[in-house]
Parts: sequence; C-alpha cells; structure tokens
Amino acid sequence: MIQGIGVDVVALSRVQEMRDKNDFLGNILTPDEIVKRECQREHENYPWILFAVKEALFKALGCGLMMGSLWHDVDLSNTGSINLTGKIKELACQRSVRNIYYTHATSKNYVVAVVILE
Repeated sequence: MIQGIGVDVVALSRVQEMRDKNDFLGNILTPDEIVKRECQREHENYPWILFAVKEALFKALGCGLMMGSLWHDVDLSNTGSINLTGKIKELACQRSVRNIYYTHATSKNYVVAVVILE
C-alpha cells in the first residue's frame, strides 16, 4: 500500500546562487554523496538531483524540515536505493514504510524528482 508520494521541482536558475553560499551543498549532501559528486563531474546537476529527491522524500513523509536538519539522514547510494538513518529512519518505521521508490528527470532549466513510499 502506498504510504506517501512526494514531488519536488528545482529551478536551476534559483539554486545555482545558493551553491557556494555557506557550504550549501556540504550541508545537504552526506560525505558519501560528496565523493559521488566528485565522480559525477560530467553531470553538473547531480547535487540538485540529490536535493530534489531528498525534498520529495521529506514531502512524502509529511515532515518537511520541521523536525530539524535531516539532510544527512538520507543517503542516495550508487545502486539507486535510498538509505535512511536517524530521525528520518524512525519516522519511516513509524509509518510502516517498507520500500522507497524514486525517479528524477533533468532539463536545461529544471530538475524534478518523485518519491513513492510503500
């Protein structure tokens, strides 16, 4: 049974300004994701894909960022799975989430992500 659906659209023109402010990407990416980002240099929108997927996940869980800084509680692996830790993992367990599915698409101007919780 579907437990939640979240969608996020990132306008690249707006977030490019944030990229270097106060280590924005360092605040939203886990250490493993930062390493993957270095390997994904040819895809300049990679960090924004991660940002959009995480935002969509928070929306699907219905928590936004009201529970505190949860960015590092979500790690997107190289295999396409989402690994949860900390408060986000607890919340997903409370909501009986068994599987997390996501997809994303990019264009010249936008990144969109959809997350479905089962």
